[in-house]
Amino acid sequence: MVRGSSPDIRLAARKEHSLALVAALKMWFEKQLSMISSGSTLAGDIRYALNHWQGLTRFLEDGRLELDPVENAIRPGCLIRKKCALRRA
Repeated sequence: MVRGSSPDIRLAARKEHSLALVAALKMWFEKQLSMISSGSTLAGDIRYALNHWQGLTRFLEDGRLELDPVENAIRPGCLIRKKCALRRA
């Protein structure tokens, strides 16, 4: 929605639209963590997200950060490596 806008505009939009959702997500994670088995894979995943919360929510503090999926930038190289590995086999 705000891609290509100035950092100030992006930050204002994120605070207006995302801040409450992110806060609710954190509360939901914490509640779910208290209700599921602490040894489950899901509990581990939730703990990982909560342990990295500051990094995950940094976009709410800095409008200069772009929210582009890094995975899309990495994927072509991974696919090429996989194809190359298959050809060598």
